[in-house]
Amino acid sequence: MNMLASAYVIRELDGTALQFGCLEAAWAVGSIAGCAIFLLRSGFWRLQSILVHLVLAGMFLLGFWFYQSFSFALIQMAILGLSYNIARVLIDVQVQSTVSIDALGRARSQIHTVCVAIGLLAYGIIGVFGNAILPSEIFGLFGTVMIAAALFFCCWMNRGGSAESRLI
Repeated sequence: MNMLASAYVIRELDGTALQFGCLEAAWAVGSIAGCAIFLLRSGFWRLQSILVHLVLAGMFLLGFWFYQSFSFALIQMAILGLSYNIARVLIDVQVQSTVSIDALGRARSQIHTVCVAIGLLAYGIIGVFGNAILPSEIFGLFGTVMIAAALFFCCWMNRGGSAESRLI
C-alpha cells in the first residue's frame, strides 16, 4: 500500500511528500479507530463480517480509480485502515474458533504464507508493468479482485455443510 500510495500522490495528484505523509496518517487513524471499536462494550464488533469488510475495502480501492482527489483519498485511506484492522482481528477470531489448538500454529503459518505469496505476486506484477499502469488503476483492479473474492466466498459459504468446515 505504501509503495502505491506514494506513487499515487506524486503521479496522479501531483502532490508532495507531506501529502503522502497525510495519507499514511489517515491510514493510521483508521487503524486506531478499528482497534478502538473492539474496546467498546457493545456487541457492534460481533455483528461484523469478514466479507463485508472485503467488499468495503474493494469499493474504496475502486474509488481511487474513479475519483482522484486528495481530500477523498484521505477519507479512503482512513476507512481502509479501519476496515483492514477490523477484518484482521475477525480473521484471527474465526481461525482460533474453528481450528483445534493442536493445529492452530500450523493454520496461522499457512495463512501467513499464502498472504506473503499474494503480496510477492502483487509486487511482481507491479514490477513487470512499472509505469505503464497508473497506481489508481492497480488499486481499482485489486479492489475488483477483492469484491470478486467476496462474492466467491459468499457463494462458497452458502453451499451447505457445517460451519466448522468453512473458514470465513
